Amino acid sequence: RKYGSAALDCCLVARGSLDAFWELFLQPYDVGAGMLLITEAGGCVTDLFGGAGFPGKGFLATNGALHKPFLSFFHDYRHLCR
Repeated sequence: RKYGSAALDCCLVARGSLDAFWELFLQPYDVGAGMLLITEAGGCVTDLFGGAGFPGKGFLATNGALHKPFLSFFHDYRHLCR
């Protein structure tokens, strides 16, 4: 589910209301504060392929426990994420 706001989606991941949030086209101002909230809450933030740089190839934020399964999914479907 998407709520229409990357900042809100990041806050919901940090709070534990969403397990994950991903998006292809974002700007740093869309998720900058949310990235800090997620990592401080124990979550994980990378691009869709595990890279640490942002902006990179998309944006993936998870509760941490589900990060590897999401990365595997995006790796398998990377041809759709270009």
